[in-house]
Amino acid sequence: MKPKPDNRKIILFIFEQLLIKAGHANPNNKKTPIKTFDDAGREIKDDVERFAKGDQGVDRNTFGRDFEAEANALNDGTMSDFEVIELAQQMKAKQIVDDMLEYKSTPFELKSANQTGSSTGFIQSRRFQNLDDNEIADFLENDVELILEDYFTNLSQGIARTEKFGKSLADFDKNFIEPIRTELIAASTKRGMGKEEAIAEADLVADRLRHMHKRVTGIETPRIKNKKASVANDFLKLTQQMAHLPFVTLSSITEPFILYSRAGIKDAPQVTIDIFKSIGKEVGNNVDKVVRSIKRMQGKTTKNTDSFTGLKELDDADWKELYQTGLGLEQAVQERLAGLVGESMDNSLIKNISNGFFKATFLSQWTKSVQLAAFTTGKRLIKQRAEALYQHQSGKKLIKLTGDSKTSTTKYYREQLNDLGIDEKEAIEWYKKSLDSNGNFSQTLAESQDFYMDKLTSGANRFSKEIILNPSTAEANRPLWFSNPSAQLLVQFAGYPTVFSNTILKRYANESINNPAQVMPKVAMTTLVMGAIAHLGNTLRSQGENLYDYETGEKKDESELILEAVRRFGGLGPLDYAYKYDQDKDRNIGQVAGLLKTFAGPLPQDVMDAILFRRGFAEVGVQNVPFYQALPSETRKAMRKYGRELDKGKKIDDDKKDKRVYYYAKGGLVYNVPNVTNEPDEMKSRVTKQPFNATSEAAQDIEDRELKSQMEGLGLK
Repeated sequence: MKPKPDNRKIILFIFEQLLIKAGHANPNNKKTPIKTFDDAGREIKDDVERFAKGDQGVDRNTFGRDFEAEANALNDGTMSDFEVIELAQQMKAKQIVDDMLEYKSTPFELKSANQTGSSTGFIQSRRFQNLDDNEIADFLENDVELILEDYFTNLSQGIARTEKFGKSLADFDKNFIEPIRTELIAASTKRGMGKEEAIAEADLVADRLRHMHKRVTGIETPRIKNKKASVANDFLKLTQQMAHLPFVTLSSITEPFILYSRAGIKDAPQVTIDIFKSIGKEVGNNVDKVVRSIKRMQGKTTKNTDSFTGLKELDDADWKELYQTGLGLEQAVQERLAGLVGESMDNSLIKNISNGFFKATFLSQWTKSVQLAAFTTGKRLIKQRAEALYQHQSGKKLIKLTGDSKTSTTKYYREQLNDLGIDEKEAIEWYKKSLDSNGNFSQTLAESQDFYMDKLTSGANRFSKEIILNPSTAEANRPLWFSNPSAQLLVQFAGYPTVFSNTILKRYANESINNPAQVMPKVAMTTLVMGAIAHLGNTLRSQGENLYDYETGEKKDESELILEAVRRFGGLGPLDYAYKYDQDKDRNIGQVAGLLKTFAGPLPQDVMDAILFRRGFAEVGVQNVPFYQALPSETRKAMRKYGRELDKGKKIDDDKKDKRVYYYAKGGLVYNVPNVTNEPDEMKSRVTKQPFNATSEAAQDIEDRELKSQMEGLGLK
């Protein structure tokens, strides 16, 4: 069994002692001799050892440190030579362990950066050859599923990086950075810029490209090195996720309707069928999984039994193709969901709770079903565009609007295919070869061609990712600083709105400008449908309270309800920040606080509210309990009130006190008192000869003072 994380320091110390015992931590300042040759190419063989230029010894070359020299420097004269070596061993062992912990997050095929052809990562030879397997068993991961998942993830990322950018950073520089840098310098000097200034500007761009490449491809991943701080960061993200996103699936219900903006208007009914069919398939899959789990709990086997719902994922052609392109898989779905709340969490327990939350709210299942609907629609869209262009080219069915103008339908179809990474000529040729002897489209002939798996399914995959957005650094669809651990808390939940603006709204704008005749009707229909669904979601989420003004209780204007619906599905884009600022401004919290809250995530907003409105820890805490936002409004108010009472130091016994209100008579009811009139305030002063209530309000009855105040407020006195 693996050691518990709570004993981390003890565990690391034990492993360091094992390294020392095995001799792996012995100081080593030896240099590596090299062979030398004379001018004739013959090896020089003599008693002189020659070393490579810059060789400073094994420890300095590897760690950049001379442990023996450092240990000697700490010797105040009281340490023996043996004790100095022992101290050096401890220092080296600690450095090895620290490097291993840092090393584990480095992509396996780039462990030795800038090297090619070296044996690194999973295929390298074992380094700690002197350690017995049984001694280090407690330090090794023994979960086969986790090991294979990590291996295949890293391997696939490495293959993709090598295919697109080269095996190493040096390859990337050679193939991409240097040509870009050379072109930039040439263009800048041609414009009249000085050579040194042009080089400096090109170097700045090159450095930023290198930084982006490392982040996007996973070579460089920002992490919190302190274990406790990392766990705390993950825990805080989890609390915000569970408190504020109980209706996350309801918020995502508008996502599949983005499909209407990509498919043709005539194809809208089929898109609707795809959506509901995919939901039905996913429901069937989940019911089947539950039934199988129950059977296994009863001790029965389900290995060779058919699906209990009549549906097998791997026997379904659509599911199989979806999995082959990397969509719909459990890991891919969870990575996408992690992007909605910041980034994937490092702590395994917290990550599992987070995944369980998304399954409990049915977001995992919803995402998977919508991915299938988008994938199916993407395949059909590619086929339809290839068919239309083929029939136009062959003269069987001409497209009315042609050419390269903004109203050209042929131009729009070509651009749609190109955006999905498909050459229109290849698509036309594929469709032509998919026709049988009678001129009818044959799915069998279509799938038998390399184009289908190499281009069409990958294009459908890309189409799906433009519908079911994945806010992540790997997709390069949001600012890189969003992936920083500190930013994940500061702007938590800002990832999806940012990606929606950068992807969906940007495409709406570009296509509406470049192809208004083909796009604007679809965008208008999509906006109406998504707005209507979002308004319904707002009403269900708030139990109808969204229809009324929070402060006045009056019914909201229809324009305000429409604005809230458009904002809900992300239609405001960057203007949403202006909307949030305006809302906070009405609360009189000040311009600076309003500006900070506009861009902050829920946790920083709680901190600012605690300062602005003097809220205590208990009141803030009750607003961050799991599923808080799903509770009825009155329940949330009661919880906040209870939190305030706790912050004020209210004792538990206070609830047991007699809370009955006793009404006692006050003033003017006691008569026949000797030497006292029935209205003491009307007695005359012996000095002023005036009634007391005529010269001092303090002497007036409380009823008289209230009446006077009301009359003055109404302007009657």
